[in-house]
Amino acid sequence: PAEEASTTGWLRSARVQAVLLGLVFFCVPGMWNSITSMAGGLTDPTAASAATAALYGTFGVTSMLSPLATNVIGPRATLFVGALCYIFYIFALLLYSKGAASAAVVVMCGVVNGVGAGLVWTAQGMLMLSYPTPQTKGSFVATFWLVFQSGAVLGGFLSLGLNFDDKAPDVSAGTYIAYMVVMLVGAAVVLLLQPLDRVVRPDGSRVPPTPPVPVYAELRAMGAMCVDGR
Repeated sequence: PAEEASTTGWLRSARVQAVLLGLVFFCVPGMWNSITSMAGGLTDPTAASAATAALYGTFGVTSMLSPLATNVIGPRATLFVGALCYIFYIFALLLYSKGAASAAVVVMCGVVNGVGAGLVWTAQGMLMLSYPTPQTKGSFVATFWLVFQSGAVLGGFLSLGLNFDDKAPDVSAGTYIAYMVVMLVGAAVVLLLQPLDRVVRPDGSRVPPTPPVPVYAELRAMGAMCVDGR
């Protein structure tokens, strides 16, 4: 096993993959946490608040359907599509702050963001359950969350630096653009994630393949779960 691990390259290491996954969340949900903590960077938080409510409502519904997408197109593709959805929301905030879009557009993009949130967190769950061995689950989860939550910290410093001398009531357009660029970088990092069957765990073993689940079986299982009263 040790020889196998040495020949697969550092990028296929499960721990490296967990760090890369953390970087995706650092750049995407981490930045989202930062801008949301500032009420979208708007003086009037009404539109951002309504969009956040729509986002979480959509997130709840999408989370029920996201496993279907993850099983059909795989966690990496699901993660990539979901990450791109976050950018729509930041772009809508930029347009709204400049008077180029209505509050309804912000709310609509919040719905798109909610779809993306369901996709990225479902993919994250599948990947993080696959990377570690039973003995390394704690350290892997801790590593992911440390990298992920640092994104909100960096986002705060980013906003501070870009608006320190700005007297305008809303954050600058450059702030929204910077957030979108960071999120695009996060989506690009998804491309570095390896197929699960090529990832090598700390003990040198490969991640076991996950048998594909037919769409009808997935839908039937979801329906059974929803009507189960226990």
